[in-house]
Amino acid sequence: MCMYIGIEDLAANALIGILSRKHKNSEMPKFVRFATLIDYGMAVIDKLKKDSGEDAILIYNRESNSMLFLDYSDFFERHTDDDGYDGIQLREGKTVQDLFVRFIGSIPVELQIVMADSNIILKYILKAA
Repeated sequence: MCMYIGIEDLAANALIGILSRKHKNSEMPKFVRFATLIDYGMAVIDKLKKDSGEDAILIYNRESNSMLFLDYSDFFERHTDDDGYDGIQLREGKTVQDLFVRFIGSIPVELQIVMADSNIILKYILKAA
């Protein structure tokens, strides 16, 4: 079986990783760069294959990015950070609980486990935040 990983699922999980640790560092942004999401997505695919033998495809292209901001405009907005990198920012007022309810329940369990792996979150998401 092959799983498809949407950029919205990666963004939601990355932001959950950031926000779950935000209370330790109130300066952490509610933002993740597109380049970081790609690296994170590739690490998730590699770990999924290694741990369970499952194949996965990351759905990331210009159309999927545009659709992300149309379909999930109540959650995400495009943002450019101080260094000039584009990425995804969580809209004001949205919480970790909101992200869990909307995105995590529809992801296969095997993928949830890998996406939430603390080593991957630390290496790709928190290092870049």
